[in-house]
Amino acid sequence: MTTASRWVLQCDGTATPNPGRLGIGAVVVDDTGKRLELSRELGRRGDNNEAEIEAVIAALTAARDSGASAIEVRSDSDVVVRELKGLTATAVPKLAVLFATAKALLAGFDVVDIVLVTRLHNREADALARAALGLPAKLPRHLRPKKPRS
Repeated sequence: MTTASRWVLQCDGTATPNPGRLGIGAVVVDDTGKRLELSRELGRRGDNNEAEIEAVIAALTAARDSGASAIEVRSDSDVVVRELKGLTATAVPKLAVLFATAKALLAGFDVVDIVLVTRLHNREADALARAALGLPAKLPRHLRPKKPRS
């Protein structure tokens, strides 16, 4: 199967402050290039890891409901990627439930790739997660104002 026939799911979550309000963002691109953007405040408080996995769950649900069978999930969260690949197992009960939900959704696809991407390559999903909480997108590091040295 070629990469072109896979759906790409870029996922990110934010907690402001951490822990705090949760926002999720995702970009789901189908195998024809059609895009679906998700940006949602979850209406509860939690930490950044909860927001990250909730974003994956939302993207997986959207892809499943739209008929995807082959997906590539991209996240900048090492915690999420390692857990979904079966390299680690969380001891945090709240996270364990969320990861179990995500893994059950993953089992419904024929082909699954889980990819760790840099924050630079996940800016779109990050901007959507931040927008859900009314926050501006983060500027790339080279465009941020320099902090004065004391």
